[in-house]
Amino acid sequence: MNAMSWVGMFFSVYTTFGYIVRIAMIPTILRRQFAPGAAMAWLGIIFLHPYIGWVLYMLVGETRLGPHRVERHRKMVARYRCTPQMEAEGQSAANIVAPEYAAMVQQSEKISSLPAIPGNCVDFIGDAQQLIDSIVNDINAARSHVHLLYYIFGCDSSGVRVAGALRNAAARGVKCRLIADAVASRDFFHATGLAPSLESAGVEVTAALPVAPISRRLPRMDLRNHRKMAVIDDAIAYCGSQNIINADYGGRHGGPWVDLTARLTGRGSNRLGDHREVPRGQECLPSRHHRGTVARDRPSAGKIHVVRPGDIEAVSRRAAQDAVPGQRAATHGAAQIRER
Repeated sequence: MNAMSWVGMFFSVYTTFGYIVRIAMIPTILRRQFAPGAAMAWLGIIFLHPYIGWVLYMLVGETRLGPHRVERHRKMVARYRCTPQMEAEGQSAANIVAPEYAAMVQQSEKISSLPAIPGNCVDFIGDAQQLIDSIVNDINAARSHVHLLYYIFGCDSSGVRVAGALRNAAARGVKCRLIADAVASRDFFHATGLAPSLESAGVEVTAALPVAPISRRLPRMDLRNHRKMAVIDDAIAYCGSQNIINADYGGRHGGPWVDLTARLTGRGSNRLGDHREVPRGQECLPSRHHRGTVARDRPSAGKIHVVRPGDIEAVSRRAAQDAVPGQRAATHGAAQIRER
């Protein structure tokens, strides 16, 4: 065979497999049920250049989390799924809330497959410094355990304060556990970061979703753990958008980032901390051996607003008024979104 024959054969195979990729990717993309625009974009890229499009789709198109994580998620959802028996036992708020809130509760339970727990008090904290103050104060008052799960744990003044409170709590015999994202908190896990000193003080520190493509069977590395949660003695819980870092996120240009976090006391805080023990390197809060039953509520301070039914719009207005010009719309929208 001469050189021209080899070149002709190569292009024939190249073209044939290109059409095979195009045809095979049509049902693959359609079964993913992307938004129409996203589906058309993927198909356009693949039809324009099937090989490049296929590689890009395999890298970022599939939400591939790995079989072990999928199985753990399936078992956890089955464990906490809201059932008629749980409603009959009073573990769901669906049958006891006012009629105007019943549809909201049912929709929440349908989407999350988890029961809406009644008997809670929620404080919305929209100021980063006040949130850190509140978390540090609650950790200093902890008696049994402290569980923290955050996307970013910075090494700035906010991170140093929380880390100091964890070290002091561990010295008192409080079980302290911290999970932070391995990528977003890489400075925290560095040899010169805060993680080594916390571990030496007796705090259990774990990096969530470490970047290990081979051992984790090539899952999506860009899908990170963005949870921001804290559970203290099963009596107080925090959940929202604020990370353990200063509001300027390391001196970014522009105004400070506007976040909102809910401080929860009541039965919901107990339920939020009810996670199973998982191996190191995973993204769930480990279970705890002691389970508190009494919910504590402490006086609010500063601009912390106690939210009760009917107060949602008032909280949104107050958050917008507290924000600086240019941030009011974002704060107002965040308050509404997080209450939905």
